[in-house]
Amino acid sequence: MPSAKPLTQRCALLHPTIERVRVRFGQTPFADFCGAPWSAAAALQFPLMRRAAVLLALAGCLVLVTCAPESPSATSRTSLNGPRDDYDATVGRFGPPDEDDSTDRDVPRPPIPTRWITYKKEHVRFIFVPDGKLGDPPPYRWKLLGSTDPRTQRPISPSLAVQRLSTRNTKEVGR
Repeated sequence: MPSAKPLTQRCALLHPTIERVRVRFGQTPFADFCGAPWSAAAALQFPLMRRAAVLLALAGCLVLVTCAPESPSATSRTSLNGPRDDYDATVGRFGPPDEDDSTDRDVPRPPIPTRWITYKKEHVRFIFVPDGKLGDPPPYRWKLLGSTDPRTQRPISPSLAVQRLSTRNTKEVGR
């Protein structure tokens, strides 16, 4: 004689068997057999599921806030603690460059992106590379690689670059 237990109780007893059959033969989920809610809207009717959903949403917001990259302020790229990297230190010392170019957003991105800034009147170009692991995505912390004369494409010493840039007047730096 068949059991007089309600369908949901019988399904609860058969749950492991039904799940094995579903996995093996690709049938519909256990919830379809027993009428148990398995949609997100139906699951939120239970207080414990509501609390879990709220906690999950809060955790997601916390991750987004703490992992979001910092955007530079509109007025200055240097923070109160000093320059963020060699690029910020250079621009902070000599003012904004006449040209600023980078391969960090090229498609496809090169294995070692580079950034260079040029001060045309002083004939100085600074070249930067990322200070991180090979293949890291932007944003980068830029490390100074060296300086060149853009006219001759030859390296120049740091002291010569500083000497040439010392002629920049303060009006250009405040641009």
